[in-house]
Amino acid sequence: MKAALVLAAFSSILFEWAEYTGGVSRINYCLLVPVLAAVLAWSVIQDWSPLGPPDRSGVYFGYCCLGLGGILLFIGSLASIFTISVAGFPLAVTGLLAIFWGKEGLYRLRYALLMFFAMVPIPLPILDRLTPGMVRATGAAAVAMVKPFDPDATWIGADLTYRGWTLFVAEACSGSGTLLVLGTLTLFMAGLFRMSTKAVIVTLILVGPITIFINGLRIAVMAWVLDGFGPAAVTGVGHEIVGQLVVIAGAAALALVVDKISHRGQK
Repeated sequence: MKAALVLAAFSSILFEWAEYTGGVSRINYCLLVPVLAAVLAWSVIQDWSPLGPPDRSGVYFGYCCLGLGGILLFIGSLASIFTISVAGFPLAVTGLLAIFWGKEGLYRLRYALLMFFAMVPIPLPILDRLTPGMVRATGAAAVAMVKPFDPDATWIGADLTYRGWTLFVAEACSGSGTLLVLGTLTLFMAGLFRMSTKAVIVTLILVGPITIFINGLRIAVMAWVLDGFGPAAVTGVGHEIVGQLVVIAGAAALALVVDKISHRGQK
């Protein structure tokens, strides 16, 4: 009954969340977050040992989380601030779990809950403030990669000049979307590999530089393909395929590095 009431209370904002995040390319990673959180939760529940009755302090904590989630939903709806309203849902789910299973249940599901909180999208004004700096950093990285092949390569504004070609880089390719995807991937790997808090923090700190490197590499690859095969190879479907392949390769490399570090820590 409690779970049904929570779902009913948040149903309209969750529908708006799915519609909004699905329509904005930089934050549509949020749609995958509940699925990843469910995978982490299922990996724990499979080996779930019986729990005793929830402790009283855990139940009190659960009701506090439920109340806080309701307050955020009310304030966000009243002020028409979408992010505040959505932030109330993971809190409410945390409250339900604390009421059902107490603090021990929360501890067992800590990685899944941490992942679940990532469903709250970063406000676009914050991303817009990050964009100019990320464009400059990405441009510097791309120029450093293509310089050995063209010493006269330059980056001016949002344009990369390479061997007589000028490659315009749109703000949508600044790397903010990649940054959020890699950050979310890190949270998922934290639960998958049972990473320590220190390892999670270090990896999250490295996500920024890694994102700039991956995005710079993506632009450099576009310049190399443009010079070798012409504009048709880097427009439309070709542009999407090349860009996604570079991002996927970077994410896979991050996953492998974290896996190696985790295994070394276990040894």
